Amino acid sequence: MEIHVSLDIYRGSVVRMLRGDPGSVKVYSRDPLAKGLEILDRGVKRIHVVDLEAAIEGRAIGKHVLSLVRALKDAGGFVTVGGGIRGIGDLDAAIDAGADRVVVGTAIYRGIIDPFEALERGADRVVLAADARGGLVVHSGWRISSGFTLNEILERFSSMGYKLFLVTNTERDGSLSGLDSVFVSSIPPRYRGYVVYSGGVQGIGDLEILAKEGFRGVVIGKAFYEGLIDPKDLASLER
Repeated sequence: MEIHVSLDIYRGSVVRMLRGDPGSVKVYSRDPLAKGLEILDRGVKRIHVVDLEAAIEGRAIGKHVLSLVRALKDAGGFVTVGGGIRGIGDLDAAIDAGADRVVVGTAIYRGIIDPFEALERGADRVVLAADARGGLVVHSGWRISSGFTLNEILERFSSMGYKLFLVTNTERDGSLSGLDSVFVSSIPPRYRGYVVYSGGVQGIGDLEILAKEGFRGVVIGKAFYEGLIDPKDLASLER
């Protein structure tokens, strides 16, 4: 299973939020590059960079975030980036910065980016965000409902050729409350090999469950920063 450590950037710092609420910000570092390099030095292979300001405020991805992507890639990391992909130009800019994968959500759900045009960049490179709340997929900083259930989104876009989905349980994001077993089991097994899961992970046991259930990967954040997951314990689960 792929294990990605989240590097969420907000106001120039590495932070975590509770359920995406800017009022709940906890700062872990004022130097994103130093923190990213530290994560790589601790044996983590994959970093998931998010421009939270862009995601929350509806702006395009920041140049400072693209520079961070390039630096982490040059340091040997496998880098995914999301937040602020407002048009096809932003998608291409992220790829040009060296991102191995780029997460797109709002721009596709709002019809700004044609999903087939995005997919031309590679099914192994473009990740569709499927952030779930109250049974429906939400976008625009988790404020607007798409009107579709998670499984409807997985079915619709996988039929188009999408092979990568970032599924976030927004109601547990940053909570350290553990996996929602009902939510996890509701994702059909036939799609789990396409899904990188996020939301509520509190320890290595949650990762073992996701690996056993056949998920492609997982994004961990607060559990890593709070020392609840030791990178040394990840080797047996990594692929």
